[in-house]
Amino acid sequence: MSFRQIRKRLLKGEGNFIVLLLIAAFIFVLTAWFIEILLSDLAVSFSSIKIIHKHPSVWVVDLIPLLFILTVFLTDRHLSRISEKPLAEIAGLNEKIAKYTSHVNQMGQEDYSDPVVPEDKNDHLGQALYFLQGFLRATNRKENNLKWISEGREIISRILRQNNTLEDMSPEVLKTLTNYLNFVQGAFYLYDEKENILHCSAAYAFNRRKFINQTFKIGEGAQVF
Repeated sequence: MSFRQIRKRLLKGEGNFIVLLLIAAFIFVLTAWFIEILLSDLAVSFSSIKIIHKHPSVWVVDLIPLLFILTVFLTDRHLSRISEKPLAEIAGLNEKIAKYTSHVNQMGQEDYSDPVVPEDKNDHLGQALYFLQGFLRATNRKENNLKWISEGREIISRILRQNNTLEDMSPEVLKTLTNYLNFVQGAFYLYDEKENILHCSAAYAFNRRKFINQTFKIGEGAQVF
């Protein structure tokens, strides 16, 4: 049985195994004493045990179980130091993978609200995901802007097709633009070349159409023409 297997059993709290280990060590010592007594032609007694311990070799035998237990202990500590570091690294790696997997899932759903933060300059996976998220965010923003412009253009085109005169289409176009751009109010002015004036053809404010008969001469008031 290897030291690693012994360690596993000790960590599992197998009390019977520990007792058996101690009994085996005790039996080993008794057996060594018995053999030494027989080889020395002595009677089996406590006094004989005392006599044989005058030989240094018997003391060495007595120390073997202690040395074995000490070896198991030191080996266990060494294995613990070796195994704890990889386990900590594996746990950290699993945590990092779970975090980056969550970011990838969010990016797959076009959710870029949670920024990717690489742990350090050696975190190549984090660096790659950071740049990927930035690229996808910019691409998504550009696509949304193009989609917004395209949808607005289609709405205005539909209004223009449904109305034949400026007087009819101006209020509809103004209302649509005001709501589409999230403005509070707006107004359309048409330029009359004969009269050289700007005439209010449509006005819209606070989700209601305003009927304003208003004209401006060129250069009058706040000049915008």
